[in-house]
Amino acid sequence: MRSAPEDGTELTVPTSSKWIEEVYKNGWTKREEESFRRAQKSFNILLKELRPLKHLDDGKEEFFGLFKSIEILPSILYEMFENYLRAKQYLYANQLLVPIPLGTFHMLSKTGRLKKILNNIYLADTHYDSELGLMTKEVNPDTYII
Repeated sequence: MRSAPEDGTELTVPTSSKWIEEVYKNGWTKREEESFRRAQKSFNILLKELRPLKHLDDGKEEFFGLFKSIEILPSILYEMFENYLRAKQYLYANQLLVPIPLGTFHMLSKTGRLKKILNNIYLADTHYDSELGLMTKEVNPDTYII
């Protein structure tokens, strides 16, 4: 019979190692091994497809629905974003994106304040303050999206 450490036991590396050794002292069951192989195969497929800022059409709606938000790029950060992309510093570029609720995304879109610039990245004509964040009710006075 498999048993966990007693309630209140601190879950340390030695404790968890002992627990795992006890659970799998006779190896995996056939079912557990099949489940592991399926998960491993799925994970490897995902890793092969994983690229910074890469867009996949399949499942896009479902993916963003999980978070109920979408990331946009404030127009004031566009030049910095472009510089990072040119330098192939994709993670830095990605850090400039700002998550906004889907409702705000739709409001900006309906008022013509969003422009799709790259795959699933939208440039937003909104004021952005490094301390306060995105100010969606204010248009950035220094830029115009055409």
